[in-house]
Amino acid sequence: MNQHLAAVPAPIGANSTRETSDDYARVLCRDGNYRISLCRQGIQWLLQRRRENAAAAQAWDSVGYCTTCEGLKRLVRPVSGLLCDFVNGLPVHLRGEIPK
Repeated sequence: MNQHLAAVPAPIGANSTRETSDDYARVLCRDGNYRISLCRQGIQWLLQRRRENAAAAQAWDSVGYCTTCEGLKRLVRPVSGLLCDFVNGLPVHLRGEIPK
């Protein structure tokens, strides 16, 4: 795995179930203003971008979502080479298994 990118452990106290929250518990990795998260139901990956609005600096918006690794690669490739490295280690298809 790239030394500049690692799975981001949930911060202490990160237990939010709101996908747009900065302390959302299911964030898998982060690169600057982009991150990959697992949706609340555990059935799809989310590519999210940090909101530009200064008042909402700690909020995230979903740019896209998918259940296949190939689909996620297509979403991630234009925005972050580092996230692409992370995606290469994901299962081919997300089948609702929630990682522990």
